[in-house]
Amino acid sequence: MSPAGPRSAFRTLLGPAPEGAGHAPLTCLAFRPDAPRADESTTYFRVSSLTASDEEAAARIGALMAHEGFDPRRHHALLRAVAPRPLDRSRGLQELVSYRSLGQVADVSVYFRFPLYSPPRSPRSAQAGRSPQPLPSAPQKDESP
Repeated sequence: MSPAGPRSAFRTLLGPAPEGAGHAPLTCLAFRPDAPRADESTTYFRVSSLTASDEEAAARIGALMAHEGFDPRRHHALLRAVAPRPLDRSRGLQELVSYRSLGQVADVSVYFRFPLYSPPRSPRSAQAGRSPQPLPSAPQKDESP
């Protein structure tokens, strides 16, 4: 795959202002014994840092999936099924997006941060027009016997 493929995909994900990529993307290069150089790369974007809401993140991820020839409806259906509140009022459910290129093929992965506990209700949360709030992070509790 030429560098133009990933570059075009990154522009699709980052939108009109690629310099605003949020936290610096991470890139992993895979080296194999039978290859003279890295033959696979995966770049990770912290999509929650470059979007204002999960709704915007879903639109950008959907555009990236469509760019790569994937039907984004499965992602959107899953997202609607697991979202604890409307997507325009949450941020952080879709934490990372990775773009992996291997030869002439690419794939897109979405990393979800599922809330484990309901967020506490505050008097301010009932106000209309408030900005999207990040989903709470909570350590997992192992309740196995």
